[in-house]
This record gives sequence, structure tokens and C-alpha cells, in this order.
Amino acid sequence: MREQDRPDRRYRRLQAAVRTYRAALLLAVIVIVILSVALLARRERFARAIKIDGKIVALVANKKAADQVRSRLLKEGKDDLPGQASFAQQWEDASWPVEDREVLSVSKAIELLRPKLSVLVSAAAIEVDGREAVVLATEELAKRVLDEVKRKYVGEDDTSLIEPPKFRQDVRIAQVSRPAAEILTDLGTAVKQLTQSGTTAKTYVVQAVYPS
Repeated sequence: MREQDRPDRRYRRLQAAVRTYRAALLLAVIVIVILSVALLARRERFARAIKIDGKIVALVANKKAADQVRSRLLKEGKDDLPGQASFAQQWEDASWPVEDREVLSVSKAIELLRPKLSVLVSAAAIEVDGREAVVLATEELAKRVLDEVKRKYVGEDDTSLIEPPKFRQDVRIAQVSRPAAEILTDLGTAVKQLTQSGTTAKTYVVQAVYPS
């Protein structure tokens, strides 16, 4: 063999080795990609489960979506009342595997949950002898109703009273939570309901006695 052929042979061997390494590297990359895709396909997908009284009712995309569903349902049930709103049922949301369940949009989740939830609003109830007679939006409004009932029996300009009129029954204002439909905001309607109910609040007055 001539001396000048030896470098050519070394060069060809080096080229062959490089091609082999490239093929092996390409094969390794392909294997890694295939394994990654398989792992991603097997990995569980998670969403946010909304539970009512411990039972999963709907899945939404994430915590933000669950909070939107909750706040919109509370706002809808509260209407324009000033009190704090809450659900009569127990609400819970938590991360949950999707599996074969449908992940709902916020609007679809609201439609599904609306008939399953009852919204209660904090209010002030007038109780007569322990029985609830009328429910008002605020304690201030309840006090105004009681004052108005007293005025129905006593004239505003009557100066013959020794002391302010009082109710014959045990009348008090209690903090309660009720559906919006049961809460009154109109003074006149509340007074009428209170005076015409089975637990009518009646007053008695103490008048001054003048000598004849």
C-alpha cells in the first residue's frame, strides 16, 4: 500500500463514524419525542370541580372560572338588596381530574347550578311574641316600620302622653337570612303586612289625666 492512500482511508473511516453518530443521535431524539408524547397523553388533565353539599355538580376550567360562577349566582340571587348574600347549601370547589367529564363554560355552569342553589340575603325580621311577622331589608327600615305602626294609633301632635307608646306584645328585631323574594323594601307594604298579619303589633299608650 502506498503511503499516500493511508490518509484517504482514515478520512473515510472518520466520515463513516460521523454518519453513525449522527444516525444514533437522530434515533435518540426520535425516541425521546415519542416517549414525551406518550407521557403527556397519559398524564391526567385537571379542572375545577364545583361541589354542592359534597356532590360534584359541574367542572369548570379553573379557580377563576369557579369564582366567577359563584359571584354571579350570588349577585343574581341577591337582586338589589343591601345585605350580604350566601348559599343555603354548602359550596366547595377543588382541583379535580377531568377523566371523561365535560368541562363547562361559566355561563353553562351557571345555568346548571341555578336551580340547585338557594341564595339567602341577610335582613332584619320583626318578631311579635316570638313569631316572625315581616322581614325588612335593613334594621333601620325595620325600626321605621315600628315607628310608623305606633303613629297609626297615636297622633304625632298628641301631647297628652306621659311616656312614648309601647307595644302590648313582645316585639323585637332579629337578624336573619332569607330569600330575596321574602324581603320587603317598601315602608308602606311592610306596615300593612305587620298590622294585618296574624301577629298584629298593637300599641298601648299612657295618657295624662286632667282634672275636670
